[in-house]
Amino acid sequence: MSITISKSHIGQASGTDNVLLSGRTINNNGFFPFKNRLINGDFSVNQISSTNATNNTTTRAFPIDRWWIQGSAASKFSAQIVNDGPDTATQYYASSRPFTSVYAPINFRKCIELKSLANTTLGSTDIYAFGQNIEGRFISDMCFGESPFGSTLYFTLSFWVKASQTGYYSVRLQNGPSDRITHRTFTVNTANTWEFVEIVFPVDATGTWRNNIETGLRVTFNLGIGTSYRGTSGLSAWINSSSQLCDVTAVHLVNTLNATIRLTGMQLEFIGQVPSNYYASVFEKRDFSEELGLCLRYFQKSYAYDVLPGTTYTIAGMLLHTDMQYSSVQHYNFWRWAGGPMRANPTVTLYSYMGVEAACTLWDTNISPIGSAFGAAVAGTSKYGAMFYTTSGTAHTLEGFHYMANAEPS
Repeated sequence: MSITISKSHIGQASGTDNVLLSGRTINNNGFFPFKNRLINGDFSVNQISSTNATNNTTTRAFPIDRWWIQGSAASKFSAQIVNDGPDTATQYYASSRPFTSVYAPINFRKCIELKSLANTTLGSTDIYAFGQNIEGRFISDMCFGESPFGSTLYFTLSFWVKASQTGYYSVRLQNGPSDRITHRTFTVNTANTWEFVEIVFPVDATGTWRNNIETGLRVTFNLGIGTSYRGTSGLSAWINSSSQLCDVTAVHLVNTLNATIRLTGMQLEFIGQVPSNYYASVFEKRDFSEELGLCLRYFQKSYAYDVLPGTTYTIAGMLLHTDMQYSSVQHYNFWRWAGGPMRANPTVTLYSYMGVEAACTLWDTNISPIGSAFGAAVAGTSKYGAMFYTTSGTAHTLEGFHYMANAEPS
């Protein structure tokens, strides 16, 4: 298998190798239309948050579409989209291959920056992380949990990294139930310099792997792992474990105040049965509208694309309902999701036009807002839409709701 390096591609194939480097499935179980199973891998879609930094919480928070952050204690690190990334004007070195070669990437205009907010001393069971959960149906052709050819199948995880500290960083993969795990380290050789990383993983032939709308594969970058969850120095295979999250050599970002790591060009691609010297192909750059459409399956809102829900006074995009009678009677209003069906029944948050949570706005016959925001609730949800209603109020002729709907898999 020959691999040639061009000015604009990473691992561009020649000849008959194109079928492998295209990233399309080569097994007999089906065909997935996208090479990259990660969504928003170049961080081009950002309808969830503003450009301001989002601090981690103890539950999952989404600083950008599809990507989550979480930590054992709140506000130990932040996540923010910044205008930075490798481009075709500069050449970079990737030492992850058995030979050192020069690469010129495609243009990446944005990346996510993860920044430590303290000199955090890790407790033995502390976990700080950043990642994405991939639906089971999006990896169903990769044959997790089986061995259809009697031999190992493979996939690659590739990305660009720029960190303030050199050393070994850790990334882990888990199945949906989190009882099958593998992890690897990758090296940051030079501080504050974009470097390319590619890691080859075997497909797990055992374990329980979902092929439905729930989480099939979880990709997680470790930002701080307590001693109880550190294992051996890299796993060469999948193991039964819910606790061995990284190896003992890994850098823990949250240990150092103002330490940063930037990531972009994230790609997970299936390569099937291939020689042991196979490596990642060029990043699949999807059209913005296509990438946004994929993200709308997991997150939608009534606000304009660049408006963070609940942060500003606006009626733009608000769902409006005209009452048939001038009264304070509750009216149930059904709305279909404007971006199409979502993955599953979403969690919905309502806002008034003033940005007050769990509220709606009422107008009188002169089309003027009545007093302050009034209570609002969701009567029922589905992947197709939801029913909203007022829980308090006064006589009105018009009512309006802003919403935010999240259907990310757990």
